[in-house]
Amino acid sequence: MKIHLTSCETQPGAWRHQEQILRELWECSSRQHCLVGSPAEADIILIGNLRDENWFESLRRHPVISKYPNRCFALSETDEPKPLLRGIYTSAHRKLAFPFRCRTGAYTLQHPDFNNPYIENHRGGAFRSPKKHLFSFTGRNCHPVRTAILNQPFERKDVFVRNTSDFDLFTHENENKAVSQESFVQVMEASKFVICPRGNGASSIRLFEAMKIGVAPILISDDWILPKGPRWNEFALCIKESEIGDLEALAVRNEERWSEMGTLAAQEYERHFSRTAYFDYVVTQCADMLKSQPVPESVFWAMRDLFVFTWKAANRLRRVAGRFQ
Repeated sequence: MKIHLTSCETQPGAWRHQEQILRELWECSSRQHCLVGSPAEADIILIGNLRDENWFESLRRHPVISKYPNRCFALSETDEPKPLLRGIYTSAHRKLAFPFRCRTGAYTLQHPDFNNPYIENHRGGAFRSPKKHLFSFTGRNCHPVRTAILNQPFERKDVFVRNTSDFDLFTHENENKAVSQESFVQVMEASKFVICPRGNGASSIRLFEAMKIGVAPILISDDWILPKGPRWNEFALCIKESEIGDLEALAVRNEERWSEMGTLAAQEYERHFSRTAYFDYVVTQCADMLKSQPVPESVFWAMRDLFVFTWKAANRLRRVAGRFQ
């Protein structure tokens, strides 16, 4: 297929890192798709670097989308997706309106400042590392699900849970991150399972990090739509947010499978989300939406300002309701 890459904002100085990363991923991909310089030539147009200022105004006024809405797809890792344009949303969840317009992606396109270098440079194979933890969780207390994990009493002494709310991965200041990032990976490597709860968004970057280095994940996120492709039921354990009290029992029941599951997790990451695979993965998901979407995207694009009006009205109602509680 012919693919055109662009960004939500294209003026000098605008952030266009996702566009650049996609070009780099294409370079190391299968090259079964080709890049074209003109959107008029393209079968699929990928729009990166969505900005939420003034309710995504730069997206809503994007001239390429307005001209070719049925070829365009957005790419976003935002915690609270607002799909004015269909696309690949890392935190796509079941409560979204018209979920057939969204597919779930990984964090492969996030800003490089947010990457853990000890994950990025990891060669996988943590399933072969000595294990001293049945399972582990090191993360911020940013959602009730995580609060429940951090407050949960565990019987096994080899369970490792640590609150790292004082550490912020998602900052562009990288000078003081290294010690915490290395410790994070060391704990994961020493674990048979890694707990991957939802955070501010429905998704979990920890899930993809665990897969990459080869540790079996335990996913806790009721509404998140799992990315299509990987054999999730063979290498990942899932538990409902309301059943965190059963977390330890679930891990114990599957303890003998940790190595097999970790091996498969690494293989599935390499197959779908690695730097050599992710460009093709994104294109495949977009092409599938092109074939299966029952209503043309141009219909939804024509209503984009109405969607924003509705969201604004809902926000005002919530604020008013809050005053009477």
